[in-house]
Amino acid sequence: MKKKMKVGIAALLCLAFALGSTITYLVVGSPYPPDVTRVKVNHPPLHEADYIVGVFNSTHYYAKNGTTGDYDYILSNFKTLLSNIIKDNTKIYIMEGDYWFTSYLTVTVHNVTIQGAGMKNTMFHANTSGGNTYNGGLINLLNCSNVELKDFGIHGHFSDGYCPQGLRGIQLVGTTHDCLVDSVYVTETNGTAIEITGNTWGSGTYPDDCPYDNTVQNCLIENIGYNPAGVAGEGNGIDIVDAYRNKILHNTIRNVAETQNGIDFYWNTHANLVEGNQIFDCSYGIAIERDSYGNHFNNTIVHNVITGTKITGIMLASWSDANSPEIKYNKIINNYIQSNMTPTGSGIRLDGYGTSEVYFNEFRGNTICDFGTTLSIPFFGIFLLNPDNSARSDFRADTPLSIPFFGI
Repeated sequence: MKKKMKVGIAALLCLAFALGSTITYLVVGSPYPPDVTRVKVNHPPLHEADYIVGVFNSTHYYAKNGTTGDYDYILSNFKTLLSNIIKDNTKIYIMEGDYWFTSYLTVTVHNVTIQGAGMKNTMFHANTSGGNTYNGGLINLLNCSNVELKDFGIHGHFSDGYCPQGLRGIQLVGTTHDCLVDSVYVTETNGTAIEITGNTWGSGTYPDDCPYDNTVQNCLIENIGYNPAGVAGEGNGIDIVDAYRNKILHNTIRNVAETQNGIDFYWNTHANLVEGNQIFDCSYGIAIERDSYGNHFNNTIVHNVITGTKITGIMLASWSDANSPEIKYNKIINNYIQSNMTPTGSGIRLDGYGTSEVYFNEFRGNTICDFGTTLSIPFFGIFLLNPDNSARSDFRADTPLSIPFFGI
């Protein structure tokens, strides 16, 4: 009898470890003293994550403790649930399912991973009182470091009227650095899908208050900035604004609002790398541009494929001579540009204005085909239509070599 009792208790203990949670079990007799009738069994971690998040029922979400398996939180507000568990040095795994945000999430901690079950399996949906203007992201990393966001999707529901004008998908803000956005899907935001910016949440100084050394890679961005009537919103695919030494790698961007760009550099940028991206169906594929403030130095655009742009594949342009903005020493190398959709389209465009300086940029090894003529719009300055060289004009667009071009 005692032998059978020991075997039964051992089986209970094994079951407890297999279940992976701290549970109180009824026990009788040996090996426990006669006055002990219940025992708690401690278990090894169930999951490499500190928290496992999932859909509890039609109205609530849960956060399980990754070590014990206990439900630490069961809440109806998904953003509140995440805010409770996002702490320094925490890994969060979010199960497959649909999760609705009714307000925006701002992360201000360090060394955190938020990982889903796949870019179209774990879906974050925006239901954030459409109609008002909001210039932040559904998820904002503010002054963070070493935060990883990966393997989930964001659906802005702009065409449904759920998200406000200007809503971004993900925004890396302030001094955020060494963060990773990897394998994230973003669709139907009115604002830019993913933005790295030092200038949205206040007037910081460049470069002291700006994001750096972040990476956005392997993401899919599509259908940005359209409402049901087909009216374009204000969002680009990816923005780099007042930011330096960031990497934009191997992303696919398609069907961006026809007045907006695939990847856009604005205000101050330097030493950013844009490599191996595929960009389809937008106004400009990649634009390094400035209005009346800031400079762009030493950015590298290499091995990108750009097709179906409305105007230009790659553009370096200053629209104003106020404060004498400069666009210099950028490298445009080994890009493939094809099939601009308007008869006035161009492959690569250099554009200077007044005292602005678009100088000493390098163009090498680019393949440009099926572009339109620029003869009908001669006032825009240089239109670079041939690969492997550069151009110079009286509009202060200057590079080492000259090639045939239309329009000055």
